[in-house]
Amino acid sequence: MSEALTQARHDLGKYIALNLRWLPEEPTQEQLRAALLTDLRATRSGGGVQEDAWSLWQRLRPGLVDYNLQDLDARMERIQQALPALETLDESALRRVAEDALAVGPALRRLAG
Repeated sequence: MSEALTQARHDLGKYIALNLRWLPEEPTQEQLRAALLTDLRATRSGGGVQEDAWSLWQRLRPGLVDYNLQDLDARMERIQQALPALETLDESALRRVAEDALAVGPALRRLAG
């Protein structure tokens, strides 16, 4: 497994849905929104710096050229498009974004074999 994939699995895969994973089975719209705002806008934080999921993906993506990333690229594109509107998305759209975020970690783990 490459160093880039190891970093992607940890920095993105572990934290992109950290709060989403702790929600009840049927979260309210506001619970879902709050988890997504934290998970996607502050995916990586430390040392007073926050990095959103899309920025993190853009930074890590060049090191992953040896992997088939079509599914991940599509999911991350949809997440990127949703980021500016998270406060106003309806419940259906929030659930779609959550589905994408929840799929990123397992997809990265599958790449690692």
